[in-house]
Amino acid sequence: MSRKIVGILMLVSVLILSLSGCMLTGTTVNVNGTWHVVAVYTAPGVSSTTILDTDMDFQQNGNTLTVDYIFQGTVNGNKVTFSFSNNGASWSFTGTVSGNKMSGTWTMSDGTNTISGTWTAVKK
Repeated sequence: MSRKIVGILMLVSVLILSLSGCMLTGTTVNVNGTWHVVAVYTAPGVSSTTILDTDMDFQQNGNTLTVDYIFQGTVNGNKVTFSFSNNGASWSFTGTVSGNKMSGTWTMSDGTNTISGTWTAVKK
């Protein structure tokens, strides 16, 4: 085998090992910044209703997340969760980050009734 081919094979091996190490460590994404968030509720037999359509400020410190100073949550790898409770009602969002987009599901419960839907966000 020529020296050039051996060198290329060694370089490819190092790159593969480096990339697999990154995947194993579960590098956490960074969601700091302003995101435009849209949450939609679809009741059975009823057309979809947009219940949230606004810009929200995401502040991340390590794996800890604060959204608009009231939602608290976490970021682990590319997974994001944040929630808020007030006056017996609680909101919870879970989702996945992919580049400058997030999407997932939300639930809202008042202790008696629970509704849910989907949400999306785009980084501004």
